Amino acid sequence: MIVDIPPAWVVRAARARLNAPNGNWEDYYAVLCAWYSVPTLKAKVNPAISPNTIAQYTYGTNLVESRAKTFRESTALHEFFHYMVDQTRRTHYGEAEQALADSFAEECLKRVGVSA
Repeated sequence: MIVDIPPAWVVRAARARLNAPNGNWEDYYAVLCAWYSVPTLKAKVNPAISPNTIAQYTYGTNLVESRAKTFRESTALHEFFHYMVDQTRRTHYGEAEQALADSFAEECLKRVGVSA
């Protein structure tokens, strides 16, 4: 895989930060970014993004935008994969990258016993 799957304890720690009082997706991403030693990934709600889009990472921005404050963890991990590709490769792999991002999210969640 282009991006190594983090150990289960990293995903659990990210989930704990998300589920803490006042926790949010930036807290979740902060744990993952610390593990991978990359700059912090920001997250914000942008209701203006396409109605067909749940969340999106725009290359070169260090920002995940979502239509709503809450979305699935698999979506967060999918977008984090795109961020990591941007941080490490600077090459977008098109449609193949979408499938790789889905696989990354699925494998991360399998490590903590959750199905995507």
